[in-house]
Formats: sequence, structure tokens, C-alpha cells
Amino acid sequence: YDEAKYPYETVKGWKYPGDPRDVEVAVRALLAAKKPIIYAGQGIFYGDACDELLEFAELVQAPVMASLLAKSVFPENHPLYIGVRDIPVDHFLPTADLVFGVGESLAPGDFKHYFDGAGKVIVQVDIDERDINTRYQVDHAVIGDAKLVLRQMIDEVKRQAGSGGRPENEALMKEIKGVQDEKHEKYKAAIESNTKPINPYRVYCDLMEAIDMKNS
Repeated sequence: YDEAKYPYETVKGWKYPGDPRDVEVAVRALLAAKKPIIYAGQGIFYGDACDELLEFAELVQAPVMASLLAKSVFPENHPLYIGVRDIPVDHFLPTADLVFGVGESLAPGDFKHYFDGAGKVIVQVDIDERDINTRYQVDHAVIGDAKLVLRQMIDEVKRQAGSGGRPENEALMKEIKGVQDEKHEKYKAAIESNTKPINPYRVYCDLMEAIDMKNS
């Protein structure tokens, strides 16, 4: 490849926010829900929207789960984070009355969460309208860039619920901690195992203790 003859030029991209009316309706539905859950996808990475996701989740006080390809979009030591798989997700997802998908197509795939949509309000934020209604009947959709739409929603939550959003839900955080502790107990024997060949969970545990988690 002759770079002098064929110089690479960065392709310009365009980003757009959501329709303000759609944002208002979606936020109203979320704030009305008793047991909402945020389902974050890899579009959060593409949109550089991790900071906005964190601020939004704290404002609405909803547990956050991620797809496998979106692992680490949300601080894994945050009291609202329930992870990608296992006991915490299995505990909260079936009983959620609203699923808020953001940066997540909700389309069939090996790295997705499957859930019964019956009785759940589905809100989806996606940059591509073709991803709407691919697996679930979406009740409220906002088409736009994840970062821009989340910023709109943060402002809208503050408008509808006050500058502080929902009050801190200590009961929810305690419930999340309880199921997280249950998950850790489930794997305790594996992460402390001295068997040979070495158990992979022991490797994970020792690595977590050896490295700076905040900068890894």
C-alpha cells in the first residue's frame, strides 16, 4: 500500500440527538416505573457515553446491566451495577417492569440478554432505526447518538424530577449488594482453590488483587 500515492483521510461522521418529544415521553415512562433496569450495549463505547450513562443511572436510581460486548461501560464496583451474567442479572431482569436499552440493538445474538417482554415496558435508545422492534415490541424509541441522547435525558430527568433526580434508593443498593454477595459466595471455593492444574477463577482473583483495578 503506497501511503504517498493513496493518503488516508479520516472520514467525517455526523451525530444527531433524539427528538425532544420522544425523550420527554421515554423519561416519563422510566420515572413512572417501579422496577426499571438499564440495559447498556456496546453503542455506549462507540458513542463515548460512559460518563453520561453513569450520571443518568445515578439520577434515575436504576440497576445497570451490560451486554457481554459492553462489559466495563459502567464501573463494576458501583452499587447500582449488576453485571453481565449470573445471579444478579437473573434476580433483577425477570421482575423488571421497564427495560431501558441504550446503545443496544436488542436484536438476537450470542452476547445478548434474553427476557420475556410480556408485562415489560421497553424503551430503546439507538442510533439506527432499523434496530427498533427486531426482537421485542418497543413501546418508546429515541433515535440518536447515545451520548447526545443520554445528555438530553439527563436534562429531562432534572426537569421532571428535580435537579437531584430520584432520591438515593438505599433499599435497592442493599438488595444489589445482597445478590452480589451471593454470587461471590457461589464462586468462593473456586477462587480460593489450590488444585492443580490451577482453576481459572483463582487466576482471575489473584490478578484482581495484583493490579490497580481503577486503571486497568
